[in-house]
Amino acid sequence: MPSLKSILSLSLSLLSLLQYHTNALALPTNEHDTTTTSKREMNITLICPSTRAPVFGSVSGAWKILEHLKTLDNEPPLPTVAMEDGCRRMGCQEGTGVFWCVRDAKWAYHNPPTYKTLVEQAQMILDNQQCKSTDVTNTRPMVAGEAVYGDAWSVVLKGLDCKAGQE
Repeated sequence: MPSLKSILSLSLSLLSLLQYHTNALALPTNEHDTTTTSKREMNITLICPSTRAPVFGSVSGAWKILEHLKTLDNEPPLPTVAMEDGCRRMGCQEGTGVFWCVRDAKWAYHNPPTYKTLVEQAQMILDNQQCKSTDVTNTRPMVAGEAVYGDAWSVVLKGLDCKAGQE
C-alpha cells in the first residue's frame, strides 16, 4: 500500500505537469502578452499569437499546406476586405488553416504577392520558436501566428476545424 508521502509526491508532480501544460497552451490575455518580431530588411512583423491567430494548429498540417502551395505558379486569388477579417483561406490540413489577409484590397490588387512569397512568410512563422507550442500531451508541435507585410497584407497560421467553411 502506497504511503501518504508517495501519494502526496505523485499528486504534486501531476499538478506541476498540469500547470506546465496549461501555461504552454495559454493564450495571451492582452496585447502585451503577444510576441512581436520584426524583420526590418523585409518589412515583415511576426505576431505570435495574434488576434487573427488565437488558436494553435498542427505544425505538420501547416507544412503539408505549404508544400502544396509551393507547387502553384499563378498568383493566389485576392482576399477582399468584405471577407471575415479580410482573409482568404489558402488551405487547411490536420486542424491548421493558412490564410492570406489584406488590410487594403486596392493595394494588394496592384502589388499582389505570389504563392512563393506567401509560403516564405508562413515559413517565418514556423521557424520562429515563439510562435510554437505543444499539445496537452507535449508530443505534437503546434503553431499560431501572423506575418504582417508592411501595412497591406499578412499570412496567418491558426488552428481551426478544416471541415467547416471559410473562417
